[in-house]
Amino acid sequence: MLKQCALLLFFISLFICSCGNDFSPVSQDQSQNPVAISDDTQTESETNEPQANETEPDPQVTPTPPPSQNSLLVDAPTGIWVWKNVEEIIQAEKRETFFDELSFYSKAENISLFLNINTEKISDDSFYQENIASFLEAAHARGIQVHALGSATEWIDNPENAIAKFVVPTLEFDFDGLHFDVEAHLHPSWNEEDNEELLQNFLALAQQVKEASAEQAVYWDIPSWYFKDSAKVMVEGISIGKLIVEENIFPVLMSYRDTAQEIENFSQAALEYLVEQNRDWFFAVETSSAESEDITYAGECLEHLVDDINTLFDHYQKGTAIHNWTTLQELELCEAEE
Repeated sequence: MLKQCALLLFFISLFICSCGNDFSPVSQDQSQNPVAISDDTQTESETNEPQANETEPDPQVTPTPPPSQNSLLVDAPTGIWVWKNVEEIIQAEKRETFFDELSFYSKAENISLFLNINTEKISDDSFYQENIASFLEAAHARGIQVHALGSATEWIDNPENAIAKFVVPTLEFDFDGLHFDVEAHLHPSWNEEDNEELLQNFLALAQQVKEASAEQAVYWDIPSWYFKDSAKVMVEGISIGKLIVEENIFPVLMSYRDTAQEIENFSQAALEYLVEQNRDWFFAVETSSAESEDITYAGECLEHLVDDINTLFDHYQKGTAIHNWTTLQELELCEAEE
């Protein structure tokens, strides 16, 4: 019996030895990350492509969302003229859509709206007045500045109308500035040689407006060539552009060209003066298709306009005003076509 047991134990030990390789232990690393690499498999170092992380995310951590397709484009102070559909935009049910559309172009805190004001309704229409007041409140809550925009060439001859119909009524509201689009060269008496009398009236308008505006900031659309030493823009030997700025009026340079370099070239006389005097200003660009190709961004990619605005800001640390909201929205992204 003992002999039989010994033989049985002997055969069992032989069997275990012959099968030992099939039961060799597996390392901890291999069991957790099994990898099979064929001859044509590329490693991470060969492709430089990041490998996907298949680990389940920590439920305590919220993953960072991908960038929005509607991320901002302009990274500079941005003025925008709003001429049309103002009475619709300022209504409560419309303004949120308007603000959302604005956010595509720039940060709210970078935006200054130049809002065209109805000079008849701003004094007498209670519905219009209420909408203006609530629009200003909503804009300010988002960090958007709003300037009252007024435009009438006849104010050059009648400054009292500008004050009575525009300045005084708008001072009753919480605007961030008064913005004038009044240009001397659009006056019927303008000529290409000598406009001193006309320009004296133009300057008097600016002076009276500034005085009547009390502490309110005053902005003025000024063609860049108003700063040149040219007889047609001179008053007592000084260019009208310089005289307007010396009234502590903020110039919005109508530097309408379609590249950053051409904008600088066209505005050279104005830039030399403003930089020397350490003044602030806005460049201004055009987007209307009604203008000639060399002065407007109409028909060009939106990216081109944005790049030029950012370039000007990088060079001068000054913002750019875009003329105007309606035609700006017609510019398309080139990358959307690819």
